[in-house]
Amino acid sequence: MRLFIAVNFSQSVIERLVRIQQQIKKVCFSGNFTRMENLHLTLAFLGEIDSLQVHIIKGIMDNITERPFKISIGGIGSFSNRKGKIVWAGVEPSNELNSLQNQLAKGLADSGFLLEDRPFKPHLTLAREVRFGKEKPTEFLPFEYAVTSVDLMVSEVVKGALTYRLLYKKELA
Repeated sequence: MRLFIAVNFSQSVIERLVRIQQQIKKVCFSGNFTRMENLHLTLAFLGEIDSLQVHIIKGIMDNITERPFKISIGGIGSFSNRKGKIVWAGVEPSNELNSLQNQLAKGLADSGFLLEDRPFKPHLTLAREVRFGKEKPTEFLPFEYAVTSVDLMVSEVVKGALTYRLLYKKELA
């Protein structure tokens, strides 16, 4: 199964992100927009994992010592690939977020999981394969979100749609 660890958002934050997506849609010719139920902040991408290893991942998540904290979401950025631009909402780095991600990465690496070999740059992917016209999306005012848990997610295709399903939740205490 294809797994990742993420911060999922409340319905009010998701609705806010969808409004930002709608603003982006107004200034682009085309794009593949992230479905609202799939909006999240990835902390660790694990890829294809044998179901027998899930208990190890849960144990690593249970050992997280970070307490609940707030993150600030703001700014729109993008990077290009051969299919167009990937557009994202930025997440302001914080000591707490970095600590959380580092704890997960260290625990996973120490347990033999292969992780992406690049620095953690927190962001929320809003759209892929975006082709802009002359206008660019307008910036939005930053807002805060209280991170109170991290989730182990399964990525699967259901009836032709990429779907993320909660497998395990670790509350931050």
